[in-house]
Amino acid sequence: PVQARLFGLYPKIRYMLHGHVYLEEAPTTHQILPCGALNEVDEIWNVYHDTELSDFRINLRGHGFLAGASTVAKLRELIERLTPRHCPEIHFLPT
Repeated sequence: PVQARLFGLYPKIRYMLHGHVYLEEAPTTHQILPCGALNEVDEIWNVYHDTELSDFRINLRGHGFLAGASTVAKLRELIERLTPRHCPEIHFLPT
């Protein structure tokens, strides 16, 4: 359901990939939400609020990443640098 709603928000995005690792140098959502929670759509919109967006990548605080792109080649480029998941939320906790 999350991806279906995102495809509706971002019509230029044709491909998406979700994984349970983290992407280097990608923004991170603010809330820790369970995987697949529809609130993730709002969290992503808070970071990327341009309906003309043709690609994005974002770490989903608590469980991985989501990347979207207009082409498969661009999607591959967006996810080239995956990092193992070693409790990265520790680095994102507010001080």
